Amino acid sequence: MSQGEVYDVLKEHRRNNSWFTSTQIHKMIVNKGIQVGKGSVITNLRKLRLDNSIKFKLSMRTKTKKTQHLYKFPLPWEKVKNIDPWDY
Repeated sequence: MSQGEVYDVLKEHRRNNSWFTSTQIHKMIVNKGIQVGKGSVITNLRKLRLDNSIKFKLSMRTKTKKTQHLYKFPLPWEKVKNIDPWDY
């Protein structure tokens, strides 16, 4: 499992311009036939996020009031400048 595979999955779903959780991205990768753990996907998403290769935002869950990361592939006209509040 590499960062490129996670990047490619997000790139394939860029047309609908929607945000995905790490669980949704993990399911998309498993549906492609690649057996990988969720922790590996999360680690690769974090590396892509820190390299500013993908966009992410923090979102609040409705029922549990906990934060979650949402990810998406940046469109060509969007600038990627991620600031992770947990890295300070």
